[in-house]
Amino acid sequence: MGLYSLRVDVRKKRFTLTVTGLFAESELAEIADLLFEASKELGAGFDAINDVSRCLPVTPDGVLILKEAQKRLKEAGIKRVIRVVDEAVVPNLQLSLHAEEVGYHAVTARSIEEAERLLDESEPSGSGASFERTVYA
Repeated sequence: MGLYSLRVDVRKKRFTLTVTGLFAESELAEIADLLFEASKELGAGFDAINDVSRCLPVTPDGVLILKEAQKRLKEAGIKRVIRVVDEAVVPNLQLSLHAEEVGYHAVTARSIEEAERLLDESEPSGSGASFERTVYA
């Protein structure tokens, strides 16, 4: 069982997902549903930071769940994606496998701080009051 945290920042129209460990397909589907719910809360034009730097590779069926999640987020209006990776390239490759096919493009960074800086230094996405919440599993 893997661990994850999801932080949603309404003011910046951004969510940050951090995943650690090995995930079963049912867990991946649960996370995908949470991300979709967050996307509805943020509205079209939202950004995402996905920290997969401590995530282990998923099964082939898990890759298909990731593809469907990327498709749903693209349809929900995702704007920019930063993927935090380390030397373990397999999770990044698995996430990239079908990304082009569904029009989901991600830039990579080496830390959440670098990812936030990349998003903050480019065109701002959000406006309004500052509100942030964190969901842990």
